[in-house]
This record gives sequence, structure tokens and C-alpha cells, in this order.
Amino acid sequence: MFTKLPKSVMPAAAAIVVAMAAPAAASAVSLPLDHARTAVHFDLAKGRTPENIALAPDGSAYVTFAKARQIAAVSRLGDIQILATLPAPADGGVHTPALGFR
Repeated sequence: MFTKLPKSVMPAAAAIVVAMAAPAAASAVSLPLDHARTAVHFDLAKGRTPENIALAPDGSAYVTFAKARQIAAVSRLGDIQILATLPAPADGGVHTPALGFR
């Protein structure tokens, strides 16, 4: 079941989340997004390759970074706080589903 998010949550999310949170009626041509913006840029060199996102009621977002094995909170202002770093696979990733990196 999906819950409609209040408009106060929307500005904290990246543009792709805005598009997903406000579905438009089906038509041959859809209107462009209004007020879409980039909330934060992630440092790919640090392994911050975003994989999943979940919005919190306060407008912040929880993001998983696949390559860094981390879970982070991203504030409405774009501040990143690492909440957890998962342990590396004991086998070095040999039996981990392929994500294209180790």
C-alpha cells in the first residue's frame, strides 16, 4: 500500500523521487516537472553509489550506498550522516551477487 506524502516532504528528495511521489494522469505527453532540484551530490570515489532511498516524515532521506556497504541519512539541507557500515563479506565478495565491484 502506498501513502501519499505531504508536500512538506517533497523538497528534501532528489528530482527522481519527486517524479515518483507525484504520479501524473496517463496521457500521450506529460508535463515537465516543476521545482525539481538536486538535493545532494554523492562522492563516487568514496563508494557512495546510491542504491535505495526511503523518505522520513521530517523530510530527510535514508540512502543505501552499495559499494561502500553503508546506510546514511541525508538531511533536507543535503548534509550526509553515515548511520552504519556493514561488514565486508568473509569470502571477499566471491559469492556476493554481482554488482560490478568488490
